Amino acid sequence: MLVQAGPRAPDLDAPSVESFAKTPDDRKLIELVTSGTHLGRPMATTPDVPEDRLRALRAAYRATMADPEFRAEAEKAGFEVAPVYGEEMQNIVQSIMSTPKELAVRAKHLVE
Repeated sequence: MLVQAGPRAPDLDAPSVESFAKTPDDRKLIELVTSGTHLGRPMATTPDVPEDRLRALRAAYRATMADPEFRAEAEKAGFEVAPVYGEEMQNIVQSIMSTPKELAVRAKHLVE
């Protein structure tokens, strides 16, 4: 393993690709290109969902991720459960969307 990109695997002794950035813009570029790895298997709703419904959906998701029966079934099926919760996912998406245009242009060829 040379480097890790995305969420850090604690059992791997490899530096993060972000640690090789020479400038803050390079770091932002790397974070932009690897940002999708932080989202896992996202679930989304509309931007105008009422706040009480959003809280209910997030609470239900958290409860499911903590449910012992769900965890046992996932393990039995060989699925890793590493949830990314709504607030964290929202922060990741906001970070992606706030990337300055000049950096996004620099990243385009890296993801094509």
